[in-house]
Amino acid sequence: MIGRTRAGPARPPQELHVIIDLSWLPVPISMLFVGLMAWCWVWIPFQIVRKAGYPGWVTIPMLMFVPIGWIFLAASNWPIHRELAWLRLKTGSPVESDINLIERYALDLEARGDWSEAIAVYEELDRRTKGEDAADYYRNSAKRLRLRQAEASLVDS
Repeated sequence: MIGRTRAGPARPPQELHVIIDLSWLPVPISMLFVGLMAWCWVWIPFQIVRKAGYPGWVTIPMLMFVPIGWIFLAASNWPIHRELAWLRLKTGSPVESDINLIERYALDLEARGDWSEAIAVYEELDRRTKGEDAADYYRNSAKRLRLRQAEASLVDS
């Protein structure tokens, strides 16, 4: 009988295992493929971290501790948000919750050695602050950075 199959007991479905078999590829091409996968595994997180405003070395611990690193990245205040809060303050539309971000932005600038910009941030915070304790803190921070700037210019000359 043409076109008919023999009926028999039903077979249980076999599990599907997906394995990338590179044995049919020549060794240099398979090494290129593996290298490309490793490059993507590092390059993509590196770009995400850099675009979030963090230095590139932060990628290393994120790759070592993958779930914890990504949770940290998602839960932390990104440097770009700090800069955005500062720009909002400069344009005159500050949000009260942005003050902590702006302070952190000034500390980031100070750590990078951009003291002139950090002084400008502290002076603007001093000008807009209502509380006397906070205003004293901002004035003292600006004064401290001006002294550090003067010391650095004496060392350079």
